[in-house]
Amino acid sequence: MSPPRDTSRAAPPARRHLFLERESYRKNRLRDAAALMPVFGGLLFFGPAFILTPREQLAGGISFWLVYFFAVWTILIVITYILSRALRQIEREDASADLPDHAADPASGEG
Repeated sequence: MSPPRDTSRAAPPARRHLFLERESYRKNRLRDAAALMPVFGGLLFFGPAFILTPREQLAGGISFWLVYFFAVWTILIVITYILSRALRQIEREDASADLPDHAADPASGEG
């Protein structure tokens, strides 16, 4: 027979929150957003086709859907452009931070 368990112990200490630097947190969130853009775009393009019934589709007409798809396409392009610029800027900052001081300054004439 095993000894009875001691249930009078205090609860374990609260989990400590993992601290992430602001820049690394921002970089991770931007990468996550860029990775989810195809899913977001697919939902915007094909979501209405799954939700609307044929009766509601006929009421809107084809011109509404052409405008809708063009607007969604344009919005996705703009969001992707903004995300790519932000990620490119972060990558440049990381690359310049990794270089030694004399390599980052082309006017110094060294390396």
